Amino acid sequence: MDFPKNLKCILLDFDETLVTPVQTNYSRLRARMYQLLQKNNISSEKRISVMLGSTQNKKIKTLLHTYIDEEEDIGVRSVKPYVGVRKLLLYLNKKKIKFVIFSRNGSKAIRKVFDKFDLPQPMLYATRDKIGRFKPHPSHLNYVIQETGISKFNMLLIGDPPTDAITSQRNRLPAIIFLNPQKRKYLTVKSGKTICKVCTSHKDILSFLKQKI
Repeated sequence: MDFPKNLKCILLDFDETLVTPVQTNYSRLRARMYQLLQKNNISSEKRISVMLGSTQNKKIKTLLHTYIDEEEDIGVRSVKPYVGVRKLLLYLNKKKIKFVIFSRNGSKAIRKVFDKFDLPQPMLYATRDKIGRFKPHPSHLNYVIQETGISKFNMLLIGDPPTDAITSQRNRLPAIIFLNPQKRKYLTVKSGKTICKVCTSHKDILSFLKQKI
């Protein structure tokens, strides 16, 4: 897929795209969530997305999100931005390209990292706590379109495999795929279809964007 001709907004994944891996203890988190559901006689699989959608009880749903926030808060304490992230965000600001955090993580944990490292702020946090379903489901992208008023034809996604590559393909959304050191096993991911470029550093991403905008 061609690079957007009139790029207005970039969707940025957070975990393993902008920052080193978030060390969330998912085993403990799933156990806490599942125990709460069992205590309230709510049946569910032990998948986080399924458990979040298993009840419409606002009190229980709020508690489930609180559990995730608590575990993510611990998980982000050791993360740091990848080399080149600040330059990338500053360049987008210079070119007046809006950027959105497009993540399955919660906004509270992400904001803490942005504040801690004094990173340029996004126009929108499209995060787990803001939406009902997550990428690659189209409702995640639809939330951004609704909140920003920007067409997906004027958007670009920057993220890591496999989720963001799948999101790009399912939503016909042009993407740059970043292969961090933990994701080099996905070197088989190639440009083509909806993927404009595959990069192994933010320096490469910035260089590519400078050729386009």
